[in-house]
Amino acid sequence: MAVTNPHTTVSIMSSAPRKERTATAVAILPGSMLTVDSAQKVLAHDLGGGPGGALFAIENDSRGQEVTDTYLAGDQVQYRAFQKGDEVLCRIKDGESIVAGDWLVSNGDGTMKEATATSAGGYPNEHIILQALEVCDMSSSAGGDDDGYCWAEVV
Repeated sequence: MAVTNPHTTVSIMSSAPRKERTATAVAILPGSMLTVDSAQKVLAHDLGGGPGGALFAIENDSRGQEVTDTYLAGDQVQYRAFQKGDEVLCRIKDGESIVAGDWLVSNGDGTMKEATATSAGGYPNEHIILQALEVCDMSSSAGGDDDGYCWAEVV
């Protein structure tokens, strides 16, 4: 079962440097997958199953904030460009039931979801970003786990 709140960090195992960019007009939660727009601002990754770097918002602990503290529009968002093998605490889409070993892709709103295999096997239409390292059950209508976060490894 996923570790319950309070989580202390999004960046579990990573030597990637901390980066910072301004948030667009939408709030961002730590653990959200990000993308950079043409104005060099960050927003939640908005292409479900689509390509993207492993950019994840991290908590702004230099200001005493935790993983549950939201960045507001216009805030300076702390994030990392995670590399293959790094471990990250990512947000999971409500309604998902993740088990260790599941391949995770962007849901198109900053959260992650299980990749969907074709009937022939494989994932030709989705860009896998992470592999889950634990069970994270968000399948109940109440949102399952208390926090909606899951430990995962960048692949």
